[in-house]
Amino acid sequence: MRALCKGGLVRSASARVGRPGRDGSIEGNRISARSVSVTSRNGNVDLGLAAVPDLVDVRSGGGDVEPGLPESKYVVRTAAKNATSP
Repeated sequence: MRALCKGGLVRSASARVGRPGRDGSIEGNRISARSVSVTSRNGNVDLGLAAVPDLVDVRSGGGDVEPGLPESKYVVRTAAKNATSP
């Protein structure tokens, strides 16, 4: 599955998910894709993965990123320019 649009919602994706965005938040629920790539220039990214992925690449130029991952062991790399802690 490949979804392309400004902001929006992805539900029950089970293939490779790639979602380049512009302005607006992106929300994904029950995603079981092995590879998830989401980019938002101006908006939050909130994902709910139903299965352990091989790769998750989430980028936001001006918003919060919340990758909801199933319990497992992960290798995590993060980077932020203008981040704030809750």
